[in-house]
Amino acid sequence: MTINDPERFCNSLWDWGCLNGCFGLSKIKVTDADGEVERNGYFLRLETKDDGVDIPLGQNILFKSLVNTGYFTVMIVWGKPQDPHTIELRTRRDTLTYQNTSLDKMREIIGAWYRWADNQTAAPRFEEDR
Repeated sequence: MTINDPERFCNSLWDWGCLNGCFGLSKIKVTDADGEVERNGYFLRLETKDDGVDIPLGQNILFKSLVNTGYFTVMIVWGKPQDPHTIELRTRRDTLTYQNTSLDKMREIIGAWYRWADNQTAAPRFEEDR
């Protein structure tokens, strides 16, 4: 997604704090997705973090649950926009970490994920409402 009007985009962002208390007595908070794509029923979730920022416990739990479905791959990218320096790729089978990386390497990893997903038999889907 290209942001054509940054001010308008920022003004459209929701503060999900309005949902605090909706999840019983838990500490659950809504998380955002920085990016996500789907191919043949398989999903690549992109999460970006600034240098030195840890993944919160709740987000780690979410990412593990997504990956365990077998339909999600989670890519966490640390660095500045368009200048990643660390990438963590979480799949059902493995977690791979790429240190001192680049935007070209990120594009290479995503391209490899797409080629893999493109060659998969379509994942089961819910029946559409008729």
